[in-house]
Amino acid sequence: MTKPAAVLWDMDGTLVDSEHYWLSSEQELAQSVGKIWTEQDGLNMIGMSLYDSSRLIKQKLSLEISTQEIIDQLTNAVVSKLEAALPWRPG
Repeated sequence: MTKPAAVLWDMDGTLVDSEHYWLSSEQELAQSVGKIWTEQDGLNMIGMSLYDSSRLIKQKLSLEISTQEIIDQLTNAVVSKLEAALPWRPG
């Protein structure tokens, strides 16, 4: 029996709940350009890929940065929040 070359653990939504970090990071991005991003805007994107959701953010906020830059900014903001406090899911 061969061992797998790698194992991928998707803890977000299973062991850790970072959704509120994503929502607040999206709102912070919008505020940084003088726009409004509502909680409902963020909730509407749950389940989308980062690429699809970042394209939507770019369009809705009329951003002049690339989709990859949006992904990088949001990911860095969320990682920073996770480093400060890890929100474990109940149970």
